[in-house]
Amino acid sequence: MPLVHPLELLTSSRLWLALPQLLVILLVSWLAVLLGSRLIERVVGRLVRKRPPQDRAAFFGETDFEMATKMMLDRRAQHVSALGNLFKSLWRLLVAFMALLWMLDSLGVNLVPLLAGAGIVAGVVGFGAQSLVADIIAGTLIIFQDQLGIGDSVKIGEVLGQVREVNLYNIRIRDYWGVVWYIRNSQVTFLANQSKGWTWSLVRLPVPYDADLRQVEAIINATGKSLGQDPQYKEVFLDNPYFSNVEELRANAVVVRVNTKIHGNENQWWATRIVQQAMKEALDQNGIRIPFEAIEVETRTPIELSGALRRL
Repeated sequence: MPLVHPLELLTSSRLWLALPQLLVILLVSWLAVLLGSRLIERVVGRLVRKRPPQDRAAFFGETDFEMATKMMLDRRAQHVSALGNLFKSLWRLLVAFMALLWMLDSLGVNLVPLLAGAGIVAGVVGFGAQSLVADIIAGTLIIFQDQLGIGDSVKIGEVLGQVREVNLYNIRIRDYWGVVWYIRNSQVTFLANQSKGWTWSLVRLPVPYDADLRQVEAIINATGKSLGQDPQYKEVFLDNPYFSNVEELRANAVVVRVNTKIHGNENQWWATRIVQQAMKEALDQNGIRIPFEAIEVETRTPIELSGALRRL
C-alpha cells in the first residue's frame, strides 16, 4: 500500500476502506488495556496478601504484634495500590500510543517524517515544560518510595492535613480547616508523615505548686490505664497514657507531661482531646485544680483616689 500524506486522508476514500481494520485495532487495544489492567490487579492482590516480615511489623508496635502486623498490611496495601494505579496508567498510555501508530500505518501514513517531527516537537515541549517533567519524576519517586499515601496525615511546608490524592503531577491535601491544597511534586523538598505506623501524643498539664507530685503521678497512671483498657479506644491507643516527667516550672504552676503511644492517621489530635478531658476530670475528682493566671483589680472611690494621689 503506497504511503500518503496525512492531510490527504481527509479527501481520500482510503479511510473508509480501512475502517474495518481500524475497528479491529480499537478492539485489540481495548482488550490489551483490559487484560493488562486485570493482570496488574492480580499481581497487586498477591503482593497485598503477602505477609510482611516479622521484624518490620514489630517496628510499628512491639507491645502488640497482632495489631502491628495489621498496620503493616494496611500500609502495604496502600502502597501497592498506588503502584498498581501508576502501572495501569503507564500501560494505557503505551497501548494508546502503539494503537495510534498501528492505525496510521494501516492508513498508509508515512511514519518516518511523522516520528521525526514528533521528536522535534517533544524536544521543544520538553525544554519548555521542564517543571512538568520534574513533577512527573518527583511524583514517580514519591509513589515508589512510599513517602505518603491516601489518608496519611502529613505536613508539607506550612500545610498540615490529610492526603486526598497523589498523582504524577501534584499532591492534593485537605487541611484541618477544610481548605484543599494542591502542591506540585517537584516543590516537595521535605515532608513529615505522621501516619507511618505510630506516633506520640504529648499532653501538658499544669498543676499547683503545693500539689503532691507522687499523687498526681498515681492519678495520671491510673486514669491512663483505664483509658488504655477501654474497648472503644482500642483503635486509638497502642499503650496506656502515663506520667512522663515534670516539663516546666511556671510562675503559677508546675507543668507535667503525659505520653501516649497511638496509631497515626489523625488519631494524635483525637487522642490528645480524650487524654486531656479524662485527666482534667480525674484531677478535679481528687481535689487538684488546674491553676490559672488571675489579675487582681482594686477599686477606690474618687475621694480615696484623690487622697492617695496627694500622698504621692
